[in-house]
Amino acid sequence: MLRFASREYVCLLHRGAAIEELSALGTLTYFILYVVATGLTLRARIPGYELAESLVGVSLASASLLGYWLLTATDPGFNDSTSIRLARMIRFALVLGLLFALARAGFAVYGVSYHRAIWGVAPNTMVAWAADSIWVGAAVAWLVQLVASMNYVAMLASRFPDQSIYTEARNFRWQGPLWFVPGVIFCFTGPIVAMVLYISMIDRVRMRLRWTLQEIDAAGVEIVH
Repeated sequence: MLRFASREYVCLLHRGAAIEELSALGTLTYFILYVVATGLTLRARIPGYELAESLVGVSLASASLLGYWLLTATDPGFNDSTSIRLARMIRFALVLGLLFALARAGFAVYGVSYHRAIWGVAPNTMVAWAADSIWVGAAVAWLVQLVASMNYVAMLASRFPDQSIYTEARNFRWQGPLWFVPGVIFCFTGPIVAMVLYISMIDRVRMRLRWTLQEIDAAGVEIVH
């Protein structure tokens, strides 16, 4: 049970969940602006827009990495090989995601449109190939991180315990990609729904961690008395 863990450890998890929730909210806002910018062709009409957009993406990827780095901290009193393996997978996938975000920003730095390069509109074949490789690599890293993080959240939920979060996290392993990929067809509403569901789940994880801290504090007061 998580309420028997050290307060310092649970504080790390709570801080990580809070950072990840803020990162997810930022990502949702970023995606909505991305759709609007695509519809209004702002990238072509506003100089430096794509560079600013890619730098925001780097910032959000960095925040998510920090959030999950804290959320997947090792519990000194709970030596579990599965949680350690999942933590490593999540961190590795998020580091890759950050590197891909930096690579995408590199296109804008050198004045090349990453979005146009994906569709083959690039100065040469090598640039188009690089853009496609970044897109595929980022997609694979995202999928690995999604599945591993949902397994980790489910494992964390079992330590609260909270059956609803546990079930939701396990279901989101397949619901997330299903909302994202086919959902793009329906005016990009699918990814927005998926992100709202994800934010709601992470918010509940954060709340449960806060309640766990309150339980730990209450137990400490009882021991003192």
